[in-house]
Amino acid sequence: MKISIRTGIFSIIGPGFSVMIATLTIMAMLGSGAAFMRIGVIGSASYELMLAGIAADVLGIELTSANITTGVFILVLYAMILGSAPYFINCFFSLKPMERSLIKNKSIEGSFAKIVGFIASIALIGYFAIDNARKGKVEAIVMFITGGITILLSMYAEKSKKKGRNHGAQFSTGIFK
Repeated sequence: MKISIRTGIFSIIGPGFSVMIATLTIMAMLGSGAAFMRIGVIGSASYELMLAGIAADVLGIELTSANITTGVFILVLYAMILGSAPYFINCFFSLKPMERSLIKNKSIEGSFAKIVGFIASIALIGYFAIDNARKGKVEAIVMFITGGITILLSMYAEKSKKKGRNHGAQFSTGIFK
């Protein structure tokens, strides 16, 4: 019970805090209406703020300027909305077939969801690892050391079989068993 409560608390704080910071940032730049409209949908606050800045720059106005007119504000909002359109189009075409595949292959070991989740995790970690390794020797060394420590801890957790402590090891190594 304690582990579940602790896990729940920490899994709520991180995402909640990041959404709060994104909302405050958009509120400071575009107002509360735009912030609550954009935070409630799929999209990245930094990506949408970048699009808003580009839209304002095209008209020769800085996004943080007090000279923003109603027309510029509407253009900025459209830029933010259209920037998220590919996410919605993708969801429209891909979610239903993916749901059918998940239901169909639910009982199969090494199913579609497990493999895609594993590949997505490896791709994301790989992307950030390569990006950090390119920054310099110190970053590359730190990346390899933390990667090695992660592998060693995963192996230890899998061997120890202690309840509640090897969830990551089960995810990372138990997919293709």
